[in-house]
Amino acid sequence: MKKVIVASVALFFAAISTVNAQTTTTNTGKETTANTGKVVTTGVQQDTTVKKTPVVITDLPAPVQQTLTGDDYKGWTPSSAFLVTSKDKEYYEVKLAKEGSTPNVVKLNKEGKKVD
Repeated sequence: MKKVIVASVALFFAAISTVNAQTTTTNTGKETTANTGKVVTTGVQQDTTVKKTPVVITDLPAPVQQTLTGDDYKGWTPSSAFLVTSKDKEYYEVKLAKEGSTPNVVKLNKEGKKVD
């Protein structure tokens, strides 16, 4: 009986290893099937590198500062700011604080307009 249990456990682990070895995915989004060796393209990954650089509140562009001092953000105080750059976007992420409220994050482009 002991030999049957050991043999079935070994067979189970061999089956799991075979299932896990069936496909592999590379950074290019291409998938290779072990049985046929054919390459199947599943999609190309885009460069999603995002860089956040801290910015002193007083160093924000004038239009951004004007927006933050406007009526929409009255009573809110900027506590930190970052310049966020990616491949196709650049905006300022400003964390706003208000007593008695949870912090709010607003994203503005260099012209001071809200970015989604």
